Amino acid sequence: MNRKQALLTGAFVAATAGRGLAQTTPALTPVRLASTANDDVTAALYAIQQDAFRKAGLDVTLSTLNSGSAISSAVAGGAVDIGRSSMLPLIAARGKGIGFMLVAPSGLYLGSAPDSALVVPAKSPLRTAKDLEGKTISCPALGDLDNLSLRNWIDANGANSKLVQYIEMPGSAVVAELASGHVVAGTLQNPYLAQALKGGTVRVLGYHLSSIGTRLMQSAWFSTADYLGKNAAVVRSFAQVMQAASAYCNTHQAQTVELLASFTKMDPVTIAAMSRTEFATSLDPGLIQPLIDVAAKYKVIEARFEARDFIARLA
Repeated sequence: MNRKQALLTGAFVAATAGRGLAQTTPALTPVRLASTANDDVTAALYAIQQDAFRKAGLDVTLSTLNSGSAISSAVAGGAVDIGRSSMLPLIAARGKGIGFMLVAPSGLYLGSAPDSALVVPAKSPLRTAKDLEGKTISCPALGDLDNLSLRNWIDANGANSKLVQYIEMPGSAVVAELASGHVVAGTLQNPYLAQALKGGTVRVLGYHLSSIGTRLMQSAWFSTADYLGKNAAVVRSFAQVMQAASAYCNTHQAQTVELLASFTKMDPVTIAAMSRTEFATSLDPGLIQPLIDVAAKYKVIEARFEARDFIARLA
């Protein structure tokens, strides 16, 4: 064999070996995720950091949007495959016949360690729910969990939520808008809540979510029934990765401080000191039904439906 033949043979062997390797290594399935930038996304960040999605055969990209409503629209329009949202936009969409299905749990709301609150400027004269009548207050999105529980909190505390004006505002803008007087109160979630309280510029007026329940499914990952039907194995793998990541984050909060700080551009010291999200590791209908019922109460949906019909069957 001359030198030219040897080189050609070597090239052929290398190419053949490469094709064999490609045939034995399954291609990764692209999955587009979207979430807001708060502590509820930490489990997904951890899974990405640990390469857990890739090990499960998924090529995940994570985008940040300002609200659950924006994420719901992106999922419904096909720009995002699986989104994470607070529950109310999902319940509202489901009530209107949009085929969203919950595929994995995310953050829990615990009244014993609230991670969201209605805040006012530290020197505000407002002290009660009644003081909010005739005023403008902010929430991340109209019709989301903060907005509906805020209305419920106002009514439960002797005022009339119909006499309050609500505007949409991301958590990153609330403190500045309170200072300018554009709004007199606003809802904040961690880490923005912890940062604002640490700065001393705001104080808590009330824990609005506790008016619905002291233990609730605050947010969840979801997709459309159409995507689920065509990608059941992909969604199942995603849910399994999230379950493991959520369990880790619940018991290793200190280890995820820098991860969340890098993603949100927040002070790690503030994050370390705040009440961190506890993640659910299963989709429990009992933690979802109170939210559906209050959505029906305030006519966000025409009629209540069973939470169990909202949960994807992935087994």
